[in-house]
Amino acid sequence: LSVYPQDRGGISLAKIVTNYLVFGIVFAIFVEYMQHYIPGRSFDYGDMAANLTGGTVGVIGYYILLKKKCNLV
Repeated sequence: LSVYPQDRGGISLAKIVTNYLVFGIVFAIFVEYMQHYIPGRSFDYGDMAANLTGGTVGVIGYYILLKKKCNLV
């Protein structure tokens, strides 16, 4: 994903979703898996769901701001 103004027209919803599926979901699972190696922490499906929810909200917000041509993205 690019945040440069000249690239705004080149980002499609399919590309955003694909990038999220590849990086967002894998990262959420990886973070929870790595907690197994930290004393006092453990893998938790609830935390993984929260990570995925936060990532999904972020991607949706990014796409909405992108389509409104907001200067924030």
